[in-house]
Amino acid sequence: MTDDRWDDVTVAVGKWRYDGAADEVVRIVGLPFDYYYSLAEADDQLEPGEKPEPLGPDGLLYYVVFAQLGGPGFPTVLQAKGYAQSQVQSEVRWP
Repeated sequence: MTDDRWDDVTVAVGKWRYDGAADEVVRIVGLPFDYYYSLAEADDQLEPGEKPEPLGPDGLLYYVVFAQLGGPGFPTVLQAKGYAQSQVQSEVRWP
């Protein structure tokens, strides 16, 4: 089963080999807001003085999605790809 809820905001898709046997997908998604700040705000869980992460130069924050959204937002796709690579043991191949 595929997770298509990220399709409209996906800016890059890579593959990496899990346990040397199965290809897994990793996506980089670009959002025009701080995802985690928005969740905390909606749940009335913001810390006093907490501010959203500033958007990158193109007005987006980039997040890594393996099976689910994970990790912080990054101001560039390149930084998000670097984070994705740091989370797995095999090479992520980006077309």
